[in-house]
Amino acid sequence: MEKLFDVKVKAVNTLTRKGKFKAFRGRPGSQSDVKKAVITLEEGHRIDVSTGL
Repeated sequence: MEKLFDVKVKAVNTLTRKGKFKAFRGRPGSQSDVKKAVITLEEGHRIDVSTGL
């Protein structure tokens, strides 16, 4: 993230959302687990999401 967006990262926290059991076209099935990262930036650093990479 620091090299890609030219910002300083303060902390990185990860979480895993467990997959849910759902019915797909009447048949039971499960969604896969999803891992997410929450990134905290140093004071004064921002990522402008309106511009592309």
